[in-house]
Amino acid sequence: MFPLSVLAKPGPQNASGWDAPAASLVKKIVSMSENSKSLSLDVQNLSSLGPASVSEIRTAIESGLRHGGVNVQASGDTNDSAVITLSENALEYVWVAKIRHGGSEKIAIVDFPRGSARSDSGASEGITLQRQIVWQQREPMLDFAMISDADGNASVIVLEPARLSLHGHAGSPADQTLEFPAGSAARMQRDPKGRIDMASGTADVPGVRCSGGFDRFEQIQCVAAPQSKTLPDALSGYTIVLDGRNVEAAKLGNSCGSELLVLASGTGDWTVADSVRAYALADNQLSPVGSAVHFAGPVLAIWPSDDGKSARVISRNLETGMYEASIVSVTCAR
Repeated sequence: MFPLSVLAKPGPQNASGWDAPAASLVKKIVSMSENSKSLSLDVQNLSSLGPASVSEIRTAIESGLRHGGVNVQASGDTNDSAVITLSENALEYVWVAKIRHGGSEKIAIVDFPRGSARSDSGASEGITLQRQIVWQQREPMLDFAMISDADGNASVIVLEPARLSLHGHAGSPADQTLEFPAGSAARMQRDPKGRIDMASGTADVPGVRCSGGFDRFEQIQCVAAPQSKTLPDALSGYTIVLDGRNVEAAKLGNSCGSELLVLASGTGDWTVADSVRAYALADNQLSPVGSAVHFAGPVLAIWPSDDGKSARVISRNLETGMYEASIVSVTCAR
Protein backbone atom coordinates (compact mmCIF):
# COMPACT_ATOMS: atom_id res chain seq x y z
CA MET A 1 0.00 0.00 0.00
CA PHE A 2 1.06 3.56 -0.61
CA PRO A 3 -0.93 5.83 1.76
CA LEU A 4 -0.88 9.55 1.03
CA SER A 5 -3.33 12.30 1.96
CA VAL A 6 -3.82 15.64 0.21
CA LEU A 7 -6.24 18.19 1.67
CA ALA A 8 -7.77 20.91 -0.48
CA LYS A 9 -9.05 23.91 1.45
CA PRO A 10 -12.06 25.98 0.36
CA GLY A 11 -11.67 29.30 -1.42
CA PRO A 12 -12.90 32.72 -0.29
CA GLN A 13 -16.36 33.10 1.13
CA ASN A 14 -17.28 36.01 -1.12
CA ALA A 15 -16.10 37.68 -4.30
CA SER A 16 -14.07 40.33 -2.43
CA GLY A 17 -12.51 38.00 0.15
CA TRP A 18 -9.04 37.67 -1.38
CA ASP A 19 -7.17 36.87 1.85
CA ALA A 20 -7.42 33.06 1.63
CA PRO A 21 -6.18 32.62 -1.99
CA ALA A 22 -3.56 35.35 -1.45
CA ALA A 23 -2.24 33.53 1.62
CA SER A 24 -2.12 30.26 -0.31
CA LEU A 25 -0.17 31.84 -3.16
CA VAL A 26 2.19 33.66 -0.76
CA LYS A 27 3.01 30.37 0.95
CA LYS A 28 3.99 28.84 -2.38
CA ILE A 29 6.03 31.89 -3.41
CA VAL A 30 7.98 31.91 -0.15
CA SER A 31 8.65 28.18 -0.43
CA MET A 32 9.74 28.32 -4.08
CA SER A 33 11.96 31.36 -3.53
CA GLU A 34 13.76 29.32 -0.86
CA ASN A 35 13.08 31.88 1.87
CA SER A 36 14.59 34.80 -0.03
CA LYS A 37 14.63 37.93 2.13
CA SER A 38 13.63 40.28 -0.69
CA LEU A 39 12.02 40.19 -4.13
CA SER A 40 10.26 42.45 -6.59
CA LEU A 41 6.55 41.99 -7.21
CA ASP A 42 4.59 42.58 -10.40
CA VAL A 43 0.83 41.89 -10.68
CA GLN A 44 -0.67 41.62 -14.17
CA ASN A 45 -4.45 41.44 -14.63
CA LEU A 46 -5.86 39.40 -17.53
CA SER A 47 -9.21 38.80 -15.81
CA SER A 48 -12.44 40.79 -15.60
CA LEU A 49 -11.52 42.12 -12.15
CA GLY A 50 -11.59 45.89 -11.76
CA PRO A 51 -8.73 48.10 -10.57
CA ALA A 52 -10.04 48.18 -6.98
CA SER A 53 -10.01 44.38 -6.70
CA VAL A 54 -6.56 44.12 -8.28
CA SER A 55 -5.28 46.68 -5.79
CA GLU A 56 -6.81 44.69 -2.89
CA ILE A 57 -5.18 41.50 -4.16
CA ARG A 58 -1.77 43.13 -4.52
CA THR A 59 -2.06 44.60 -1.03
CA ALA A 60 -3.00 41.20 0.42
CA ILE A 61 -0.05 39.52 -1.30
CA GLU A 62 2.42 42.22 -0.27
CA SER A 63 1.16 42.05 3.31
CA GLY A 64 1.49 38.28 3.32
CA LEU A 65 5.03 38.39 1.96
CA ARG A 66 6.14 40.97 4.54
CA HIS A 67 4.47 38.96 7.30
CA GLY A 68 6.52 36.00 6.05
CA GLY A 69 9.74 37.98 6.36
CA VAL A 70 10.12 38.96 2.69
CA ASN A 71 10.76 42.61 1.77
CA VAL A 72 8.97 43.72 -1.39
CA GLN A 73 11.30 45.99 -3.36
CA ALA A 74 11.17 47.88 -6.62
CA SER A 75 12.04 46.00 -9.78
CA GLY A 76 15.81 46.07 -10.40
CA ASP A 77 16.71 46.38 -6.73
CA THR A 78 16.87 42.60 -6.30
CA ASN A 79 17.62 39.58 -8.48
CA ASP A 80 14.61 37.66 -7.13
CA SER A 81 11.14 38.39 -8.45
CA ALA A 82 7.53 37.20 -8.53
CA VAL A 83 5.35 38.02 -11.54
CA ILE A 84 1.72 37.24 -10.78
CA THR A 85 -0.88 36.93 -13.54
CA LEU A 86 -4.56 37.13 -12.58
CA SER A 87 -6.73 35.19 -15.05
CA GLU A 88 -10.02 33.33 -15.08
CA ASN A 89 -12.21 30.89 -16.94
CA ALA A 90 -15.97 30.32 -16.91
CA LEU A 91 -15.97 28.78 -13.43
CA GLU A 92 -12.93 29.91 -11.49
CA TYR A 93 -10.18 32.46 -10.97
CA VAL A 94 -6.67 31.26 -11.76
CA TRP A 95 -3.63 33.07 -10.32
CA VAL A 96 -0.23 32.10 -11.69
CA ALA A 97 3.02 33.24 -10.07
CA LYS A 98 6.32 33.01 -11.98
CA ILE A 99 9.08 33.02 -9.33
CA ARG A 100 12.69 33.72 -10.27
CA HIS A 101 15.35 32.92 -7.68
CA GLY A 102 19.06 32.31 -8.05
CA GLY A 103 18.88 31.86 -11.81
CA SER A 104 16.02 29.33 -11.64
CA GLU A 105 12.35 29.82 -12.50
CA LYS A 106 9.38 28.09 -10.88
CA ILE A 107 5.61 28.30 -11.32
CA ALA A 108 2.95 28.38 -8.59
CA ILE A 109 -0.79 28.19 -9.30
CA VAL A 110 -3.84 28.91 -7.14
CA ASP A 111 -7.40 28.47 -8.44
CA PHE A 112 -10.75 28.92 -6.73
CA PRO A 113 -14.43 29.42 -7.68
CA ARG A 114 -15.53 32.73 -9.12
CA GLY A 115 -17.83 34.59 -6.74
CA SER A 116 -20.43 35.06 -9.48
CA ALA A 117 -20.63 31.30 -10.00
CA ARG A 118 -21.27 30.40 -6.39
CA SER A 119 -24.38 28.38 -5.64
CA ASP A 120 -27.35 29.98 -3.92
CA SER A 121 -28.91 26.60 -3.20
CA GLY A 122 -27.60 26.44 0.35
CA ALA A 123 -24.60 24.22 -0.35
CA SER A 124 -21.89 24.73 2.24
CA GLU A 125 -18.91 26.82 1.20
CA GLY A 126 -17.02 24.85 3.86
CA ILE A 127 -16.71 21.71 1.75
CA THR A 128 -13.25 20.11 1.71
CA LEU A 129 -12.00 17.31 -0.52
CA GLN A 130 -9.49 14.83 0.82
CA ARG A 131 -7.53 12.49 -1.40
CA GLN A 132 -5.98 9.22 -0.22
CA ILE A 133 -3.89 7.12 -2.59
CA VAL A 134 -4.48 3.47 -1.75
CA TRP A 135 -2.58 1.73 -4.56
CA GLN A 136 0.01 2.47 -7.28
CA GLN A 137 1.28 0.30 -10.12
CA ARG A 138 2.91 0.50 -13.55
CA GLU A 139 0.11 -1.31 -15.38
CA PRO A 140 -3.12 0.53 -16.38
CA MET A 141 -6.06 0.28 -13.97
CA LEU A 142 -9.78 0.62 -14.72
CA ASP A 143 -11.28 0.49 -11.21
CA PHE A 144 -10.54 -0.76 -7.71
CA ALA A 145 -12.28 -1.73 -4.48
CA MET A 146 -11.27 -1.94 -0.83
CA ILE A 147 -12.18 -4.93 1.33
CA SER A 148 -11.44 -5.73 4.97
CA ASP A 149 -11.10 -9.03 6.82
CA ALA A 150 -12.55 -9.85 10.25
CA ASP A 151 -9.58 -8.14 11.95
CA GLY A 152 -10.07 -4.92 9.99
CA ASN A 153 -7.03 -5.44 7.73
CA ALA A 154 -7.61 -3.80 4.35
CA SER A 155 -6.78 -5.25 0.93
CA VAL A 156 -7.33 -3.79 -2.53
CA ILE A 157 -8.88 -5.44 -5.57
CA VAL A 158 -7.66 -3.97 -8.85
CA LEU A 159 -9.43 -4.29 -12.19
CA GLU A 160 -7.17 -4.14 -15.26
CA PRO A 161 -7.96 -4.61 -18.97
CA ALA A 162 -6.77 -8.22 -18.90
CA ARG A 163 -7.08 -9.38 -15.29
CA LEU A 164 -8.48 -8.94 -11.79
CA SER A 165 -5.99 -8.91 -8.91
CA LEU A 166 -6.10 -9.01 -5.11
CA HIS A 167 -3.30 -7.24 -3.25
CA GLY A 168 -3.34 -8.14 0.42
CA HIS A 169 -2.17 -6.30 3.48
CA ALA A 170 1.21 -6.89 5.09
CA GLY A 171 1.39 -10.42 6.47
CA SER A 172 -1.43 -11.73 4.27
CA PRO A 173 -1.05 -14.59 1.79
CA ALA A 174 0.55 -13.90 -1.59
CA ASP A 175 -1.30 -11.72 -4.09
CA GLN A 176 -3.88 -13.49 -6.26
CA THR A 177 -4.64 -12.87 -9.93
CA LEU A 178 -7.38 -13.99 -12.32
CA GLU A 179 -6.48 -13.68 -16.00
CA PHE A 180 -9.33 -12.88 -18.39
CA PRO A 181 -10.14 -15.22 -21.29
CA ALA A 182 -7.92 -14.67 -24.32
CA GLY A 183 -9.42 -12.39 -26.93
CA SER A 184 -11.52 -10.29 -24.55
CA ALA A 185 -12.45 -6.95 -26.05
CA ALA A 186 -10.85 -4.89 -23.26
CA ARG A 187 -7.41 -6.29 -24.10
CA MET A 188 -7.58 -4.83 -27.58
CA GLN A 189 -9.23 -1.47 -26.93
CA ARG A 190 -7.14 1.70 -26.91
CA ASP A 191 -9.27 3.22 -24.14
CA PRO A 192 -10.78 0.27 -22.27
CA LYS A 193 -13.41 0.77 -19.60
CA GLY A 194 -14.30 -1.40 -16.64
CA ARG A 195 -16.09 -1.24 -13.32
CA ILE A 196 -16.31 -3.12 -10.03
CA ASP A 197 -19.77 -3.32 -8.43
CA MET A 198 -19.35 -4.36 -4.82
CA ALA A 199 -23.11 -4.48 -4.19
CA SER A 200 -23.66 -7.17 -6.83
CA GLY A 201 -20.25 -8.80 -6.36
CA THR A 202 -19.30 -8.38 -10.01
CA ALA A 203 -16.57 -6.81 -12.11
CA ASP A 204 -17.07 -6.06 -15.80
CA VAL A 205 -14.94 -5.18 -18.79
CA PRO A 206 -16.13 -5.48 -22.41
CA GLY A 207 -16.60 -9.15 -23.14
CA VAL A 208 -15.84 -10.44 -19.61
CA ARG A 209 -17.77 -10.65 -16.34
CA CYS A 210 -16.23 -11.72 -13.02
CA SER A 211 -18.61 -12.78 -10.26
CA GLY A 212 -18.77 -14.75 -7.05
CA GLY A 213 -18.31 -12.07 -4.38
CA PHE A 214 -15.06 -10.40 -3.39
CA ASP A 215 -14.80 -11.49 0.24
CA ARG A 216 -13.59 -14.90 -1.02
CA PHE A 217 -11.38 -14.05 -3.97
CA GLU A 218 -10.53 -17.67 -4.68
CA GLN A 219 -14.20 -18.33 -5.54
CA ILE A 220 -14.47 -15.61 -8.19
CA GLN A 221 -14.85 -16.77 -11.78
CA CYS A 222 -14.15 -14.62 -14.82
CA VAL A 223 -15.87 -15.81 -17.99
CA ALA A 224 -16.50 -14.53 -21.47
CA ALA A 225 -19.82 -12.72 -21.63
CA PRO A 226 -21.74 -11.27 -24.57
CA GLN A 227 -21.82 -7.49 -24.56
CA SER A 228 -25.32 -6.15 -24.11
CA LYS A 229 -26.37 -2.82 -25.61
CA THR A 230 -26.35 -1.19 -22.18
CA LEU A 231 -23.03 -2.49 -20.85
CA PRO A 232 -20.71 -0.17 -22.82
CA ASP A 233 -22.72 2.85 -21.63
CA ALA A 234 -22.62 1.64 -18.03
CA LEU A 235 -18.86 1.20 -18.19
CA SER A 236 -18.36 4.66 -19.70
CA GLY A 237 -19.61 6.20 -16.47
CA TYR A 238 -21.23 9.58 -15.86
CA THR A 239 -19.97 12.74 -17.56
CA ILE A 240 -20.77 16.45 -17.39
CA VAL A 241 -19.98 19.29 -19.77
CA LEU A 242 -17.46 21.92 -18.63
CA ASP A 243 -16.16 24.60 -20.99
CA GLY A 244 -17.69 22.69 -23.89
CA ARG A 245 -15.97 19.37 -23.06
CA ASN A 246 -17.30 16.14 -21.59
CA VAL A 247 -15.38 15.30 -18.41
CA GLU A 248 -15.38 12.34 -16.05
CA ALA A 249 -17.74 12.79 -13.08
CA ALA A 250 -19.55 10.98 -10.25
CA LYS A 251 -22.87 11.82 -8.59
CA LEU A 252 -22.67 11.63 -4.79
CA GLY A 253 -26.26 12.51 -3.93
CA ASN A 254 -27.40 14.88 -1.18
CA SER A 255 -24.31 16.18 0.62
CA CYS A 256 -23.40 19.31 2.61
CA GLY A 257 -26.76 20.99 2.05
CA SER A 258 -26.71 20.53 -1.72
CA GLU A 259 -29.58 18.83 -3.51
CA LEU A 260 -26.98 16.93 -5.55
CA LEU A 261 -23.19 17.02 -5.28
CA VAL A 262 -21.01 16.02 -8.23
CA LEU A 263 -17.27 15.36 -8.31
CA ALA A 264 -15.72 16.05 -11.71
CA SER A 265 -12.30 16.14 -13.34
CA GLY A 266 -10.80 19.08 -15.19
CA THR A 267 -10.99 19.85 -18.90
CA GLY A 268 -7.42 19.01 -19.95
CA ASP A 269 -6.37 16.09 -22.13
CA TRP A 270 -4.33 13.02 -21.15
CA THR A 271 -1.02 14.88 -21.46
CA VAL A 272 -1.46 17.44 -18.64
CA ALA A 273 -2.01 17.59 -14.90
CA ASP A 274 -5.62 17.35 -13.76
CA SER A 275 -7.87 18.01 -10.79
CA VAL A 276 -11.12 16.91 -9.14
CA ARG A 277 -13.60 19.54 -7.91
CA ALA A 278 -16.99 19.40 -6.23
CA TYR A 279 -20.00 21.01 -7.89
CA ALA A 280 -23.48 21.65 -6.53
CA LEU A 281 -26.15 20.72 -9.08
CA ALA A 282 -29.49 22.49 -8.79
CA ASP A 283 -32.02 23.40 -11.50
CA ASN A 284 -29.66 21.87 -14.07
CA GLN A 285 -26.99 24.41 -13.15
CA LEU A 286 -23.50 23.48 -11.90
CA SER A 287 -21.78 25.71 -9.33
CA PRO A 288 -18.27 24.94 -7.97
CA VAL A 289 -17.94 24.64 -4.20
CA GLY A 290 -14.68 24.48 -2.27
CA SER A 291 -11.31 24.07 -3.98
CA ALA A 292 -9.99 21.42 -6.31
CA VAL A 293 -7.73 18.51 -5.40
CA HIS A 294 -4.85 18.46 -7.86
CA PHE A 295 -3.30 15.43 -9.57
CA ALA A 296 0.12 15.13 -11.22
CA GLY A 297 -1.49 13.81 -14.39
CA PRO A 298 -4.81 13.02 -16.07
CA VAL A 299 -7.84 11.64 -14.24
CA LEU A 300 -8.91 8.57 -16.21
CA ALA A 301 -12.04 7.42 -14.37
CA ILE A 302 -14.27 8.47 -11.47
CA TRP A 303 -16.75 6.06 -9.86
CA PRO A 304 -19.10 6.90 -6.96
CA SER A 305 -18.56 4.88 -3.78
CA ASP A 306 -21.42 3.19 -1.96
CA ASP A 307 -21.19 5.58 1.01
CA GLY A 308 -22.42 8.52 -1.11
CA LYS A 309 -19.66 10.75 0.30
CA SER A 310 -16.64 9.69 -1.73
CA ALA A 311 -15.51 8.56 -5.16
CA ARG A 312 -12.95 6.13 -6.52
CA VAL A 313 -10.52 7.90 -8.86
CA ILE A 314 -8.06 6.36 -11.30
CA SER A 315 -5.30 8.68 -12.51
CA ARG A 316 -1.85 8.51 -14.03
CA ASN A 317 1.09 10.37 -12.53
CA LEU A 318 3.01 11.92 -15.43
CA GLU A 319 6.07 12.48 -13.23
CA THR A 320 6.46 8.85 -12.12
CA GLY A 321 4.54 7.02 -14.84
CA MET A 322 2.56 5.17 -12.17
CA TYR A 323 -1.20 4.61 -12.29
CA GLU A 324 -2.79 5.66 -8.99
CA ALA A 325 -5.98 4.48 -7.30
CA SER A 326 -7.35 7.14 -4.94
CA ILE A 327 -10.35 7.74 -2.74
CA VAL A 328 -11.55 11.36 -2.88
CA SER A 329 -13.93 12.05 -0.01
CA VAL A 330 -16.15 15.01 0.87
CA THR A 331 -16.21 16.60 4.32
CA CYS A 332 -18.79 19.21 5.36
CA ALA A 333 -17.14 21.83 7.55
CA ARG A 334 -20.30 23.19 9.16
